[in-house]
Amino acid sequence: MGVFEKSKGIGRRSPVWLRVAVPTVASLLLFIIVIFAIHMPAVRDALLFQRKESLKHMTQVAIGVLDHLRDQELKGIISTEEARRKGAEIIGMMRFGPDNKDYFWINDFNAKMIMHPYMPELDGRDMSKFADFKGKLLIVEMINATAKDGSAFVDYHWQWQDQPNKIVPKISYVQRFYPWKWIVGTGLYLDDLESEAAARNRELIMMTIGILGLISLLSFYTIVQSRKAGKDIQESEALFKGIFNHSQQFMGVLSPEGVLLLANQASLDFIGSENDKVIGHYLWETPWWEDSLAAQRELKELIQVASFGGVGKGIFRHEGQGGQVIYVDFSANPVVDDSGKVLFLIVEGHNVTELKEAQEQIALSEAMFRGVFSQSLQFMGVVDLDGNLREVNRAALDIRDIAAEDVLDRPFWEGAWWQDPPSLRENLKEDIKNAANGHIVRREVKTNLPDGSSRYVDFSLKPAFDIDGKMLFLLAEGKDISELRSVQDQLSSLNRDLEQKVEERTAELRSSVERLENAQNQLIQSEKMAALGDLVAGVAHEINTPVGLV
Repeated sequence: MGVFEKSKGIGRRSPVWLRVAVPTVASLLLFIIVIFAIHMPAVRDALLFQRKESLKHMTQVAIGVLDHLRDQELKGIISTEEARRKGAEIIGMMRFGPDNKDYFWINDFNAKMIMHPYMPELDGRDMSKFADFKGKLLIVEMINATAKDGSAFVDYHWQWQDQPNKIVPKISYVQRFYPWKWIVGTGLYLDDLESEAAARNRELIMMTIGILGLISLLSFYTIVQSRKAGKDIQESEALFKGIFNHSQQFMGVLSPEGVLLLANQASLDFIGSENDKVIGHYLWETPWWEDSLAAQRELKELIQVASFGGVGKGIFRHEGQGGQVIYVDFSANPVVDDSGKVLFLIVEGHNVTELKEAQEQIALSEAMFRGVFSQSLQFMGVVDLDGNLREVNRAALDIRDIAAEDVLDRPFWEGAWWQDPPSLRENLKEDIKNAANGHIVRREVKTNLPDGSSRYVDFSLKPAFDIDGKMLFLLAEGKDISELRSVQDQLSSLNRDLEQKVEERTAELRSSVERLENAQNQLIQSEKMAALGDLVAGVAHEINTPVGLV
């Protein structure tokens, strides 16, 4: 503590209590200003921002449901009508919020209401003239707001959930679903937001009053003690210890050799110990480190680095009193005088257990993704927005006997999959451009193999987005449909043969009919001539008889 002794005698011109009182009062005033003038007004804005982000996230979940149904529609699993009916039905049943009464509605780009869960009488109606309770053309406003970016926030007045007689301000987030020309929307009631903000501000005021009272008492006590102590600088050390002990981080002060001089309350509570049991001991011999010899050795190395003027850092694993595992981000920082001599070391520990668990969870999720990606029988790849191939699975490499290093971090269209016929490369470039603009691309691709045969692949490019709607990459997928295409070609060939045979048989029948018609015409003509002969013979007989008599 010799470093603190050097501060004795400084500032003798003014009383210690005054030098303590001025910054204390200033701090209190600054604290009050920050709480009432800055923090409290920001509470509502923070809540609004949080709720908006929640609305955006929930709407993207609903859009994800529609994307799934759209994918089933494109694959032919369900019809277009069934996909849209299921989409409206599922989203109509989705609820969220504290009372599980927040909902979604759907209208199309032409202002027709597709689905409204609380006002089903609006379903199928033209809403272009529909206004909220303040006269705003609500649906038209939403269509116009989403025309540029595909999504937007719109404020208006609406009924309170399922209570049509209660009208309150509301703000909604609406997002377009371009494949079906739908707009999916949901909203929050600003009355809820104002009530929650007021409740939080009341809590904050009460906490502030308590803290101010405590600080005022502590400040009054400090001033009284400062006046009693006169110009004794030890009061400053007491203040330092107050801050030191009230920190929620694990803090301590070491000698350059590693002997523990001070330990704050948070660090003592962590091991359930007291000052006199750890002060004066080498830090690596204290209960914090007794469960691991490896941690003790690493700690010695960190302290040695700090004692020579460096900064020692490391992450250590500890078992708490209840047996739970805790990870601590530990650091040792030297404090030096003007000549560069190390006076003491400040050691700090931050509980990073949640961060460590999150990292492990991310690693597990990535491993699961890798497993699914690598073991898939379909051809899969990850393409960045510039068209470079970043990841490719084993199935895609094996189909053309390609090494990963020959295609990764290179333009996708330069891969061996797209070289024959050459027109495939230009088609793929155009597909990547369309997918990078947010479209789903799907086509049947025919490639020529080195042995002269052909392969047919059902190929697709889909954009992938983060929770904020930002496009991250393109997912390329391909499925070998050569056998299916071969069967389709055989069916087409059989159909052509059948059509040809039908045409030939039809021609034969047509020729037979013509011959029959000709024979019928000849028979009729013969019968006519025979009848005429009989008539002539009769007439001649009737004439010849009188003539013969004459």
